[in-house]
Amino acid sequence: ADAGETCEPLQPMTLHGARNGDFSGQIVIGAPATLKGLRIAASALAGERGAIPATSMQVRYVGFDPARNGFDSLNPEAPLDIAPSPSGSVVQPVWLTVQVPRQAAPGRYQGKLTVSAEGMEPVEVPVVLTVAAWELPDPQLFATHVGLIQSPDSVALRYGVPMWSEEHWKLLETSFALMGQSGVDTVYIPILRHTHFGNEHGMVRWIRQDGGGWKHDFSIAERYLDLAV
Repeated sequence: ADAGETCEPLQPMTLHGARNGDFSGQIVIGAPATLKGLRIAASALAGERGAIPATSMQVRYVGFDPARNGFDSLNPEAPLDIAPSPSGSVVQPVWLTVQVPRQAAPGRYQGKLTVSAEGMEPVEVPVVLTVAAWELPDPQLFATHVGLIQSPDSVALRYGVPMWSEEHWKLLETSFALMGQSGVDTVYIPILRHTHFGNEHGMVRWIRQDGGGWKHDFSIAERYLDLAV
């Protein structure tokens, strides 16, 4: 939440990566008063033997969590109004993630981030990416084991959507896509409610029969597994 040193010159964002991988860098924007209408556009990265298109650039804005008095989530859209922090500074961290294509030629690439907001002249931040002559395997082929737990309940609580609604399923798709970038190879299916995962509901509906016994509705668990795959 501290303000930047205004006497220091603007430095390029410098990234190092390999083909078929995702690599991130950060800039922090400061302003003397509440910032409105913040927008950041990423250009393509031009190299000596080709270019990495702008569609391979992902800009995300780091959300501020008042309860923790710190920055937490990564969001695709900028806050509408960025007010001063408790220290009195107006700051907004921004992440740029570059998805380096598998066919990208090794070497040095250059581009820019254009930062604009209401009442300010656009600022261009140089971006420099060096791509190594090495290709990362697909995440599904990583040798490491990554056992992150996807929590449907946490997603519903975070975004305020009903459990298993179409809005919820769309958010779960994004959640699984992000986990897939890390090579996650486990899926957890809570059958019962109130497990150590903190889930309010299980994924299997237990239907009591008039003559005794139970039937089971597996539709949620089946759709969840289909989405994970």
